[in-house]
Amino acid sequence: MKKAMKHVTGNTGLLILCGLCVICALSFLFAWIVHDNWSIRHEQYKTEGMQRTLTGLTEQTQVRQRIHGIHGAVDQVTLTAAVIGQPEGEARLELVRGEESLGIWSVSLDGIGDRTQFSFVISPTVEVSGDLDLLIHIRQDNPDAVFTLFYADSVDMGRYSVALSDDGSLTVGGNPVTGQLDVIVSYTARSSAMTWYWGFIGLIGIGWVVTVILYKHNRRLQKATLLWSLVQEMRRYRFLLSQLVRRDFNHKYRQSVLGVLWSFLNPLLMMAVQYLVFSYLFHNAIENFPVYLMTGIIFFNFFNEASTLAMQSVTVNAGLIKKVYMPRYVYPLSQVLFALVNVTIELIPLFLLVVLTGLPLTPAALLLPLPILGIACFALGIGMILATLNVYFRDTGFLWGIAILLWTYLTPLFYPETIIPSAWLTVYHLNPMYQFIYFIRCLLLQGATPQPQTYWICAACALIPLVLGFWIFRKRQNDFIYYL
Repeated sequence: MKKAMKHVTGNTGLLILCGLCVICALSFLFAWIVHDNWSIRHEQYKTEGMQRTLTGLTEQTQVRQRIHGIHGAVDQVTLTAAVIGQPEGEARLELVRGEESLGIWSVSLDGIGDRTQFSFVISPTVEVSGDLDLLIHIRQDNPDAVFTLFYADSVDMGRYSVALSDDGSLTVGGNPVTGQLDVIVSYTARSSAMTWYWGFIGLIGIGWVVTVILYKHNRRLQKATLLWSLVQEMRRYRFLLSQLVRRDFNHKYRQSVLGVLWSFLNPLLMMAVQYLVFSYLFHNAIENFPVYLMTGIIFFNFFNEASTLAMQSVTVNAGLIKKVYMPRYVYPLSQVLFALVNVTIELIPLFLLVVLTGLPLTPAALLLPLPILGIACFALGIGMILATLNVYFRDTGFLWGIAILLWTYLTPLFYPETIIPSAWLTVYHLNPMYQFIYFIRCLLLQGATPQPQTYWICAACALIPLVLGFWIFRKRQNDFIYYL
């Protein structure tokens, strides 16, 4: 390293200075976007199961439930109903902090079915720090109907684990009841990114300086590094790469009357169909359900298309591979870039839907390229692994079709995360597509960036498969020609 440091002069110093200037410019832009909107999250408190119901709920009966450890703006309270017949009337919710009433909200009981969730939308939001009491009053006017609430003894904290003590805080008509309501209290909490921001930027700057020094040192010793070789190959074959993308794009819309307009219509039509199918089940449980649904459809289809085309790229281009030499990874890369062009076009109807539904577009939307790039890297890594397998085992395509169908239903595209049993939540969150889509929904639906750990998780989900897929593909690519 000492020998390398002696050569940090001239062009090396200029390269370091230019890189640091770019890092500073991008970091200030990033800081402006996130500033105090970092770490937005929905905390949820939910019972393990719907085991029992509260009986004897009349207009004079008051149900009281204490929720511990809330620090943020409460925007929604969701309960689960147990219904016999068709109730009429209303449910009234009062939020109490200590002895202070924070407001009263009501929702009609008409149309609420058995074992369904209904929500009180807290607008404007209520800032809470500490404990919060929920006071619920039921006015049921139909004598032939029964309306009660589910509750259970065990409590699951949902996505974020916060210790709750069961101190008998659930009461019915003033009488203590062992257990907790099947209740979800959703709130948003924001914290400043500046508590760790400059340390993170400093690490990036140090990493850039060390990278430049090692690169210059290797060049003086005439050592070819893998990263530099990839950069040189990309520059050498960039024209051919662009032609492959252009060819696939023209081929997709050849002899099509609407042409590229299908990139607009396809996600809209799929969203419309699934909205009609699932809106009755999940519309009340998901805020801004059309945008929620369309984000899931567009970005999971992007992953599906990119990975599937990358898997087929080597066998489909067998004739070209046998005639023209170029790095084999150009073929799956061109397919992922083609899918990236398609999803960029599909963003237009998505943003139109955001505007039409009245969602505000905040500066957080400028970070949308980050999760999209993460999905592209993830799809490229998976696609390279599948492309390698597909050369030797042509059944790979059929198996991947089944796997992607299963993956679709394991990702919350049209249903809320709250329906997942608590015992499976940890495994459920290991789904990379869940993390990417959660990231995107935070940017568009909540108007702010997700918590910092989501960035690290998404980066790991993108880079680990990419590096692994490239290593496997590069190791076996010279043998492809014998099996094509």
